Amino acid sequence: MSLSALLQATTVFGIIPIVDFVSQTDREDLSAVSRVIFDFITSIGFSVSMISLGATLVVVILLRVLINFLENYFRFKTIYDYLKIFSVDFFSVVVRAKIPSFEKNSYGKLSNTLTNETQKMSAGMDALMKVVFSFVTVVAFASTMFVISPALSILMAALGLLLFFPITWLANSLKTYYQKKYVNNLNFLGDNTYNILSNIKLVKGFGNEERSIKNLDGNISGLRDSIFRSSLTSSVNATLTEPLIFIIIVVIAYYSQNYLDLGIPLLVAFMFSANRLGLFLNIFFTSLNQYYGYIPSYRQFFEIHSFLNQNKERMKGEKLNELQKVISFDKVSFSYDAKNSVLNEASFDIQKGEKVAIVGESGAGKSTIIDLLMGFQRPGEGKILIDQKNIEEISSGSIRNIMGYVPQKPTLIPGTIRENFKWSKEDITDDEIIEILQRTDCLGFMNKLEDGLDTEIGNIGDKLSGGQIQRLCLARALGKKPNILILDEPTSSLDKKSEIEIKNLLENIQDITILCVTHRREIVEKFDKTIFLDKGKASSI
Repeated sequence: MSLSALLQATTVFGIIPIVDFVSQTDREDLSAVSRVIFDFITSIGFSVSMISLGATLVVVILLRVLINFLENYFRFKTIYDYLKIFSVDFFSVVVRAKIPSFEKNSYGKLSNTLTNETQKMSAGMDALMKVVFSFVTVVAFASTMFVISPALSILMAALGLLLFFPITWLANSLKTYYQKKYVNNLNFLGDNTYNILSNIKLVKGFGNEERSIKNLDGNISGLRDSIFRSSLTSSVNATLTEPLIFIIIVVIAYYSQNYLDLGIPLLVAFMFSANRLGLFLNIFFTSLNQYYGYIPSYRQFFEIHSFLNQNKERMKGEKLNELQKVISFDKVSFSYDAKNSVLNEASFDIQKGEKVAIVGESGAGKSTIIDLLMGFQRPGEGKILIDQKNIEEISSGSIRNIMGYVPQKPTLIPGTIRENFKWSKEDITDDEIIEILQRTDCLGFMNKLEDGLDTEIGNIGDKLSGGQIQRLCLARALGKKPNILILDEPTSSLDKKSEIEIKNLLENIQDITILCVTHRREIVEKFDKTIFLDKGKASSI
């Protein structure tokens, strides 16, 4: 950037010998710049003419164009490389964060930061680079002007400071304020849209379509107002820059004519430099204003990034390859807040290969047991041991690698049925998928699907019934070939016939430790052990 700016400033001096040559100035009256360039052209065997002077200027300009191209190449490459780094790095801290940390950062806010704010950060980097480049160029032209006339240069600097500083400071302050409001409104809009679309059946079921549209209209109005004011501030600031520069040039011309004797060539060069300086000052203040507008995006990015990074899961630790003997809950207590205790010194063992049911009233802590075992939550007191190793010392990833998980709300990822299985186990084959589908009684409805494993399940699995989704979730978990199978209400969406089929399937599974949360005791009547939860206490039979 500095080299390109230097060449731009150097080009100004090429005007002086051309003016001297056209005006046929005598040798003794030539400016120092003209003498140097005339002597250089003569020393390389050419005569001083408009052709040789023009050729010299063209060479400098072409060199500047080449350097400017290379600088822009590396500038854009740097910007988009960092866009990738920002996006991947942010996504990595999001997916590695502890589950409780998501309570302080909504999904809409996280999604907006990943998709929109990282884009603005790369645009902010571009604006910052323009600030640096234009500043260096302004310094180069200012230096050229100072060489030509220190008095005029000081006068111009004083006028610029007096006229530009207050306006720029006010514009940047307003820009930052309105841009912060824009980011907040965008986060709220993302949350609102996500909640509506992910619960579209609920919205329609309650007849809330029009209310949802009205709320969204209010969100977008706030978004529009904040970005409108931010853009208007930038526009006013940019509009004022040009007339202020024109005023400065008029004052400079008047002062030069009445109090200085520069001569036409130097005055032309100075005014040309002043014009170029004004142009790059405009770029500088515009880019600086743009950069200030992106500061809220940087703040949100790094605030969330720092918070999630400080609350990341235990990715390092001892590696767990399989459950060899026993899972032990040793006087485990847990509460979601200071007032309500969910578990109170709960203790029990789960032996390898056992089928264990966890039952209890709603809110007794059944799902909490699963969350603690999978590392979604941490015990307030007590220990959870796997083969006598505290799970606090085992990497969360290796614990989950040996587990198959069917959540309480069965969910399939958008895409095909095959992609759902490969999402669980990347190297699973079609033959293995078909075998698992048969075991889980999914082939009956699968054979009716025209595209088979390539069937698109819809955005949230809405091309399938609730029971079909639940059975596919169980099949997907088994497709992972887990050492431990975690089931949270695995028959909640099934009819009686399908429930009996899943019951028989679970009873016939061998060599897998099964932990099943359910309120339907008939499903687990032949399990090896039942753990009852009541008022935070655990008892087993």
